[in-house]
Amino acid sequence: MRLRSLIVPAFASLALGLLVLPPATSTAADDDAPIGIRKPMPKSVKAIESQLGALQKRIDELVKVANRDPAELKIRIYKKYTAKQLKKTRGRVRAEDLVDFMVDAKKDFETVRKPAMDAILEGGRIRGDPDLSVSEKQGPRTKRAYFCIKKLLPYLKDDKVDRFARKLVADLLLEFYGQGKRITEIRAYNQDNENTWKSAYNAWQRFLKKQ
Repeated sequence: MRLRSLIVPAFASLALGLLVLPPATSTAADDDAPIGIRKPMPKSVKAIESQLGALQKRIDELVKVANRDPAELKIRIYKKYTAKQLKKTRGRVRAEDLVDFMVDAKKDFETVRKPAMDAILEGGRIRGDPDLSVSEKQGPRTKRAYFCIKKLLPYLKDDKVDRFARKLVADLLLEFYGQGKRITEIRAYNQDNENTWKSAYNAWQRFLKKQ
């Protein structure tokens, strides 16, 4: 709100000043100016109000963008990576960064947490993120299995994160490895029932170590 309170009066004052200035004498240089640089002077108060209304709308849009969670931008950046960009090991948004957004209770569920999970899933299924590969190896296991063991499994039994974090992690694991539904302990997992956490965690550990 402070940003808006500073921007709006400044822009409004500038707009009013520009609107009331008398037109300068036309010169050859002016005639050669690119189209769109000069605009005709408003001919009425209504026209001035209309232009100020458009300016206010634009300012509102800029303030909205300025107040947006940076995590949203990182998610969009990740989803736009080409296959070549995804192969970079440094300087890019990683799937593990998105996990951090996904489990953060301070982030908005609809605009950050759920989209972060969807982006990870897309990165593994469609976009070919090497960190989520089922063909490349990380030690004795595939990179996807390694990623799941390292970045996802701990949250299944973590009471320091909220129930949505545990649910999103459980859903993502099953999206990557639907076979897990055949395992009783995994199928019985409930993010709200602590008695199911450890057994599901151990079952996933056994399963993923074979992947």
